[in-house]
Amino acid sequence: MPQLFDDLIRALAQEIKQELTVEENRIAFEIDGLVYDMKYQADGETVFMYAYIAEIPTQDSIIQRATVLAALYQQLLQSQYFFCKTAGFTFGVDEDANFIILQSLLPVESIREQAFVEAVEKFVQTTNVWHGLLEKLIVKYQEGHMPEIEVPSLGGDASGFIRV
Repeated sequence: MPQLFDDLIRALAQEIKQELTVEENRIAFEIDGLVYDMKYQADGETVFMYAYIAEIPTQDSIIQRATVLAALYQQLLQSQYFFCKTAGFTFGVDEDANFIILQSLLPVESIREQAFVEAVEKFVQTTNVWHGLLEKLIVKYQEGHMPEIEVPSLGGDASGFIRV
């Protein structure tokens, strides 16, 4: 693991005022009740960062579950459209843990300490927004409602693209 990664983690630890220990090229830290995980990738160029943001809802029947999941995944995909409502981050599904995650790859070699800290801060802010939205949305789904949620723009703008 390069010294640069250690320097980036040291800068992050100072900013969030937590002691961060790298073990097997990986760190985890908690902010506002959410756990963030970072792993220095074997390619030597990137850090994979993710957080579990919501438990995938369960329903009594297979049909109810399929309906709820289709509506939920459509919301997530629509929000990811040109990264307009995800600040450039992407969603994933951990079916084994039954959770939705927010994830990102951050460059190591081309990023300075302050930019790294700012990228992590943006990720934490976006995670908090989506955690809150999904918790409310999933409750509505479990109550039998199929609402669409209003997601604030978190970066990106699809209006300038040509649609064919």
